Amino acid sequence: MSDRQTFTARAEAVLRRADDLITKTNARAHHNLIARELDQIERDRQEAGLLIQSAAVWAQLAHVAQAAEAQALGDLDTGERGTGPNPLATR
Repeated sequence: MSDRQTFTARAEAVLRRADDLITKTNARAHHNLIARELDQIERDRQEAGLLIQSAAVWAQLAHVAQAAEAQALGDLDTGERGTGPNPLATR
């Protein structure tokens, strides 16, 4: 084998190795991208769950405020105080 053929064969081997590394790197990058996306989806899901819980708490507070307002209006109508159930009392 001549020097030219040897160098050409080595160059082709190096190019094949480079191509393999590029392929593996692209696969890893794609895998990492998918992993990051899955992590973001999980964080978004958890945040949505917290927002749903927060909305439920706000709805409960609105209900309590409405009941307190109705109690206060009832007290004003009758001139009596504290005649109804305490909307803030725990059951």
